[in-house]
Amino acid sequence: MKRILVVDDTRAQCAAVCRLLEQAGYGVMFACNAADSLGELTRSRCDLALVGRKSNGALGVVDQIRQAHPQIPVVVITGTVADDAADALRRGAVSYLPQRRVDRDLLPTLEQILGFTRDERPGRRKLEYCVEASARFVVGNDIEVIPPLVAHIDETLRAMRFGDDEVRIRIKVALTEAVTNAMLHGNLELDSELREGDGTAWDNLLRERRAMSPYHDRRVVVDYRLRSEGIEFNVRDEGPGFDPSRIPDPRCLESLQRQSGRGVLLMRTFMHEVRFNERGNEVTLVRHATR
Repeated sequence: MKRILVVDDTRAQCAAVCRLLEQAGYGVMFACNAADSLGELTRSRCDLALVGRKSNGALGVVDQIRQAHPQIPVVVITGTVADDAADALRRGAVSYLPQRRVDRDLLPTLEQILGFTRDERPGRRKLEYCVEASARFVVGNDIEVIPPLVAHIDETLRAMRFGDDEVRIRIKVALTEAVTNAMLHGNLELDSELREGDGTAWDNLLRERRAMSPYHDRRVVVDYRLRSEGIEFNVRDEGPGFDPSRIPDPRCLESLQRQSGRGVLLMRTFMHEVRFNERGNEVTLVRHATR
């Protein structure tokens, strides 16, 4: 059973989040502040920390958990301050959730992050002598193919000793966002605004377009090249593209409270370079090696 530490001094929010987690089969611990959270982490095994933005000194909680237990990923629930998410990500959080979307997005987000932290697969010693790696993947629009694709790349990152656990999680989050955007927004041309509310309109159109030409015929091409100096990804879809200059500032309050812009913020925070081509159907992600 995966164990989640919930840090929040707001009783109502803490109780609601704990109920969601327990109903999903997670073991739950809770703390009210940084000192209590560090005590819980010292006494008990924990797989992920979930920090409520309204908790007292939330960013300080992120700092202290990352310093004392860098192997534990931290997800932050953001409030209504525009810089909440950006600050939390810069301090070491691996993802964030706007408070208004907790009911819908909490469990999928945690499942994704915990999937990134599973034990590495055996049999990778053959890659230890690899000094450069590259590959091309051509996939359809089924998001279920993303985790094994990302796991394959992570195996190579580990074998070549590229970055620590925190760096690799951040790379996996950024790549997952890029491929997901290429599938759903690029090839299937789904508008993030459809996910507002209960998401019914989004789910219905998603099913429809997966079975409809020309949408279901389109593919996503993922190229990567890993060298000692860094890793570069190119993710290209076959959709009509968009004007990259019209991407809203993902740090502004409106973007943070909506689904649109979240992936761009994560990519730009976790990678050293993020570039879109002129057509807007290809993104390049670069992460330099840390000497």
